[in-house]
Amino acid sequence: MSIVRLVIAATLFTLGCVAPAAGKPWRGIVPLRSTRANVEALLGTPQTGTRNVYKTETETVTVAYAETPCTYGWQVPIDTVISLLVSPKNPLKLADVKLDESKYEKRKDNHLENVYYYVNQNEGINWTVDTGQGIATTFEYYPSDKDAPLKCSLKNGVVALTPKSSPPAVTRPTKKKRARARKQQATYSCPMDPDVVSSEPGFCHRCGMRLRRVATVAPQPATTTSAKPWPQLSTRDRLLAMEQLAPSDEYTCLMHPDVHESQSGLCPKCGMPLVKVEPSVRGEYKFLLTSEPERPRAGEPVRLHFTISNPESGERVKDFVITHEKLIHLFIVSQDLSEYQHIHPQLEADGTFSVATTLPRAGLYKLHADFFPMGGLPQLIHRELVTAGYTLNASSSLPALTPDARLVKTIDSMKITLEPGGPLVAGTLIPLTYRLVDSITGEAVRDLEPYLGAWGHTLILNADQSEYLHTHPSEMLPSGGHAGLRGGPNVDFKAMFPAAGEYRIWTQFQRAGKVSTVFFTVRVKAEKQL
Repeated sequence: MSIVRLVIAATLFTLGCVAPAAGKPWRGIVPLRSTRANVEALLGTPQTGTRNVYKTETETVTVAYAETPCTYGWQVPIDTVISLLVSPKNPLKLADVKLDESKYEKRKDNHLENVYYYVNQNEGINWTVDTGQGIATTFEYYPSDKDAPLKCSLKNGVVALTPKSSPPAVTRPTKKKRARARKQQATYSCPMDPDVVSSEPGFCHRCGMRLRRVATVAPQPATTTSAKPWPQLSTRDRLLAMEQLAPSDEYTCLMHPDVHESQSGLCPKCGMPLVKVEPSVRGEYKFLLTSEPERPRAGEPVRLHFTISNPESGERVKDFVITHEKLIHLFIVSQDLSEYQHIHPQLEADGTFSVATTLPRAGLYKLHADFFPMGGLPQLIHRELVTAGYTLNASSSLPALTPDARLVKTIDSMKITLEPGGPLVAGTLIPLTYRLVDSITGEAVRDLEPYLGAWGHTLILNADQSEYLHTHPSEMLPSGGHAGLRGGPNVDFKAMFPAAGEYRIWTQFQRAGKVSTVFFTVRVKAEKQL
């Protein structure tokens, strides 16, 4: 079996995208030598809502800048380029590529099947290759071995990683601490991708969200900070209480800050030792909702405004991590769960977010906002909005959800069948498989299009919307461009229902440029007593 050989010529990138040549800078941008000014003279201003992501007609470029001396371990001035990652819209076909294997070390990704990194540490070049699809999805420049004189010295294992006045210490964990973590025997899961499960705390390798601890035995109410009994706590309160009881550790690479692992080890991209990091801001961010008009009328346009502030400094937050192609995912659901919207507010020049929508019927609407502020933790914040002329009363409390007798519906010429991979039991990770058939031709649907960086999106709420799950398909899209990519006929999700009761499941797919939303109502049984 021959190994793909790698020396990439510029002509292989279509539409003018320039590929790297070994040992040479990318379009004149050189790690540890070039600055933000050099990058923006070439690429223009960064994408709205970010300070380091640039988009052109042919690629997306993510640049890591020095925020303080010794950021990521390099003694360079502020705003110096540390590394740059280029994601072409049209990935290179390996059949057209020549790779000199003698110059690269091949490393397998720890999480993604068929994904390998071709690393040339001497020259500071890294290629991400999907051997299953036969494409090279990204290439990256970072400091090379010859840049070693610019490394900061690690004193007692501590490196400054943030520009805050009192930056959190970044230290290597002791053997004693690692042993104690292993003894906890806890399970950690991603709130966005619940099938991502780890025995150690850390970040989700798919979406970057912080893994949340899922205890097999609930902590005693007396050990939490709430006066309520444990069964009466909301999902968020349970997660916060468990996080206080068992703070989690995260590790990252000094040269590749996009790498997040739950335990110490080596960077899968460059082989450098991972170091422990802590978010510079903890806690729930302040989230102010206003609307124009203040009391919107049913069936008439309304513009929603959101202001997000740092919980410690009170400063308005303007930098966010892009999650599934958006800065904020906003779900608007009527109290009776009959109306559903999944929309994405835009970041304005003043640092606020806004979005226009229409609330179709009079009543109470609940808003669920997912976002990830840079330097903080992933946030899930809930707000309510009442239309004009509507009065809350006892009869408008909770909807009476009736489980569907058959989990089959036809939406937009697609017959969609939901097949749970087992009994719906609280506290159990359950596969949810959607089977899609063209309702006109009877043929299996094989032309699904990527929607927001995934083959589909699922939101799950219980009757009073106190339990919230946002999950994505188990099959990930390849990094890089998704043009021409098609999927189906089966799409697999996984979900862990936190408590017994009735739930509504909304799932969205995209086909022929149109987003279709299907919903099912199910009943989840109580977890069996052990």
